Amino acid sequence: MRSALRSFLLFSTPVWLIAVLSAQTFIGNLNGSHSDSTFEGLGTTNLPVAGWVALSGSPRTFNSTNDALINGAGQGFAPFSVQYVTSTAPVANMKYTLSFVIGYVASGGTGNANFSFSLGTWDGSTFTALATASGGPVPFGNLEASVTNGVVESLTFTSGASVSSDPLAVRWAQTNTSSGADFLGIDNVTLAVSAVPEPGAYAVIGGVVAVFAAGLRRRILRRTA
Repeated sequence: MRSALRSFLLFSTPVWLIAVLSAQTFIGNLNGSHSDSTFEGLGTTNLPVAGWVALSGSPRTFNSTNDALINGAGQGFAPFSVQYVTSTAPVANMKYTLSFVIGYVASGGTGNANFSFSLGTWDGSTFTALATASGGPVPFGNLEASVTNGVVESLTFTSGASVSSDPLAVRWAQTNTSSGADFLGIDNVTLAVSAVPEPGAYAVIGGVVAVFAAGLRRRILRRTA
């Protein structure tokens, strides 16, 4: 029994330490359940709404079983872009993960539109990108019916010792026209932050592993002597 417990501690302790050091929390209202990130209950309201603003085009929320942020009526094939500004400034030495579910709100066809998205800071007039990603074409999946039909896209950014005092902001844009499907859009936007373990933390983990490994080795040697 004691041997089994020792073995359990040997292998589980580093895992628990790493989990504690890397636990994620969500920023602002972009938490996977608030209307700012799932767009549910917002009807067909044109932006700005729920903290989101239009940078170009005519985006609106889509009133459906599974709401999404899409282009306005009659604008489904046209490029558009949006922005959300949080109330949280970046913190030094942290890892930020921005993710979206991307797809088409349509009943059939295929789409070939491309997109880009960024995490940055906003000083009230200027967006300063910290990390940017792009993708496409987007396979058709009818995002209206379920977010599981969409494609999850994400990017990460690790802050350094020096950070801006301006709040974090996220941007997303359809970057070219689409044929074959209408209303490319986004849903379930999240922005998460987790601590980046310092080198000393890895040294602690290594020390714990070494202590338990040495004890286990001595026990095995005594049994086989």
